Amino acid sequence: RSFLVVAQVAIILVLLTVGSLVGRSFVQALRVDPGFQPEGVMTFHATPTEVGKRWTTVAFDVRNLIRELPGTEGVAFTSESPLDERYSGAFRVGDTRNRAFTYKLVGSDYFETLGARLVSGRSFTEDEVGRFGPVIMLNERAAAYLFGSTDPLGRVVESSVTGKGATVVGIVKDMRIAGLDKEAPAVVYLPYSSFFRTLNFLVRTSAKPAVFT
Repeated sequence: RSFLVVAQVAIILVLLTVGSLVGRSFVQALRVDPGFQPEGVMTFHATPTEVGKRWTTVAFDVRNLIRELPGTEGVAFTSESPLDERYSGAFRVGDTRNRAFTYKLVGSDYFETLGARLVSGRSFTEDEVGRFGPVIMLNERAAAYLFGSTDPLGRVVESSVTGKGATVVGIVKDMRIAGLDKEAPAVVYLPYSSFFRTLNFLVRTSAKPAVFT
């Protein structure tokens, strides 16, 4: 009996210790700044079926409809969820060697809807997204890798994704996209293009999700 009591006490102590560590990790995770404001943002995937229209045109049409829904505070479209790392490509500046970065294709108002913070410059305009303009945005880490301490705004980045150069128009704060326990990767942002045939929407809303079903 004494052996069983000792064993039970030991197990209880182990569980209490593990529980304390898990609880502490959870509290620490809540204190981590993800680089954006997820509260009130919902995402959903869409598959356009219209023939004869570019997906970008359809994306703008759907965005305009969502803007009219009660409680909508912001809406944007993108090639993937903000927390995905689906695409990677090679980028370089001038004659430097190529670097592989995660890249995302985003529409206008993407960063504003997500609650991301611009460090400098600006976001993509509707016109730049509509015509897949030769512009590019970087997060802080990608900017540091490509340009060091030099100001990236107005500089040209060569891209294997588009096969041409693109002018840097904005720098956005790093965002943790692979989990709160993982550092933010270097990310390059390009204007959304119909070529990729994937479409996701972000909606910042004060209404219940049922409004969008």
